[in-house]
Amino acid sequence: MRNGPGFLVLAAIGIAALAVMAQEGGTPAPRVIEMAAGNYEFTPSSVHVKVGETVEIKVIAGDKEHGIRIKTVAKGLAKGSEPGIEITSGSDCVKFKKNQTGTIVFTAKAPGTYEFECCKLCGFDHGKMKGEIVVDP
Repeated sequence: MRNGPGFLVLAAIGIAALAVMAQEGGTPAPRVIEMAAGNYEFTPSSVHVKVGETVEIKVIAGDKEHGIRIKTVAKGLAKGSEPGIEITSGSDCVKFKKNQTGTIVFTAKAPGTYEFECCKLCGFDHGKMKGEIVVDP
């Protein structure tokens, strides 16, 4: 059997078809949101997502070590309420060093506003380093 240009084209088409079938039958890739952490703030500090969406937030630290923690119960609800955000990447606090990226993945289960904060003591104004995820219906 010869492995000429025609064989390579057919192989490429086959691989592409398998990738499409896998994506259609599996879960869609998460939406990626890039964020910066520095000078006691997250940029952007507010993001909108939709119910049912899986999101991967990638945060790069520009000035020193930081972290990100997403509160899984919507703002205004009692502490023991059902979580509306499900963290799927493991730890609820992801820490990352200067010029490195931390990644946290979650699935939005219910509408509401969910706060996130720096979970690594990073200096005098650490307490101001917050943001919000708005989950739209």
